[in-house]
Amino acid sequence: MPGKYEGIHGFVFLHEGDPRPPSEVIDDLLQYLDPDRGPVFFASTFEGDFAGFAHFAADDLEALVDFTGSALFDAGIRSDYATEGSVYRSGIGPKGPKRKSPRFCAICRVRTNDRPKSVLAAIAEAFGDEEPFMGGSRVIARFPLLVELGSDDESELATAIERLGNVSGVHAMKVGTTDTGKADARAK
Repeated sequence: MPGKYEGIHGFVFLHEGDPRPPSEVIDDLLQYLDPDRGPVFFASTFEGDFAGFAHFAADDLEALVDFTGSALFDAGIRSDYATEGSVYRSGIGPKGPKRKSPRFCAICRVRTNDRPKSVLAAIAEAFGDEEPFMGGSRVIARFPLLVELGSDDESELATAIERLGNVSGVHAMKVGTTDTGKADARAK
């Protein structure tokens, strides 16, 4: 199994109108959960623009496609996916979404009106490359950036989401939040 920054990583966004309720899908994904080695690194219900989210990985692209077409399909997932293309790298190393989080977490799908790589760098700079900016990735999906914000204070997280929307180059966002301290948040 790949590590947090090895292999090919994917993300799935679950919605209330999906054929199977997101909470049931998340329950099925628990059998694959290992926050350090995957294949599922994180799975939880969310509030906001999507009702559930999972981060998963495989050794290579073919194995990732096999996992989405078997285990995730069998869990009832028929939602939209994003495939990680590249992870933001700070001076101390990679910082990708859902590798490590404070208690309150926001997953932000970001559409840009400038080159995604430049916008991701501007986002990291706007937050001083530190919490509440937990990481970001350029992804292959309808929204080219996936950004994680996090804080141990829920009101600080709300402020951070607003700040993200004001970064130059951020055109539109879809945001979901969860409390990783809740029993239904499956991994930090």
